[in-house]
Amino acid sequence: METEPTTPRPTPEEAAAALREAESAQESTRAVKVPAWYYPVLGLIIAPYGLLFVIPHEGWWLAAYLLGLVAFLTATVVLMRVGVNQMGVLRWLTPRELRPIAVWSLFPIIGGIGLYLVHGTPWAWVATTAGLGVAIGLFGPYHRRTSPYYQTSGNR
Repeated sequence: METEPTTPRPTPEEAAAALREAESAQESTRAVKVPAWYYPVLGLIIAPYGLLFVIPHEGWWLAAYLLGLVAFLTATVVLMRVGVNQMGVLRWLTPRELRPIAVWSLFPIIGGIGLYLVHGTPWAWVATTAGLGVAIGLFGPYHRRTSPYYQTSGNR
């Protein structure tokens, strides 16, 4: 049993106009530029995270570990909030824009896993997060040079 719709269907012209409006809104959101400082600061937040793996999780060191974890999460949330406030929107990168950092990140991750498997030291994770921090920090300037949204307006 089928029920009658409560609102009439849009005409093809109305549907096409609504689609054009949605595509325009999507394109204007994509064109929002991530601030130049965002990725280097994110890299600085991520780089020391591996130190939490070498802190003993007992005694007063446990408090230092938990404080470090809270500091990392707080810094990440504050960075995102300040970035969103400056951009006016939460902008996710497209898969094409993310491809370089995804590939670059494989090097410190695979290197860290290999270092840990060979030496069994938790310092491998310090090296891994430091490498990821550097990769993310360098991704910002690279992204600003290669993203089509930065090139169309000439704002680098």
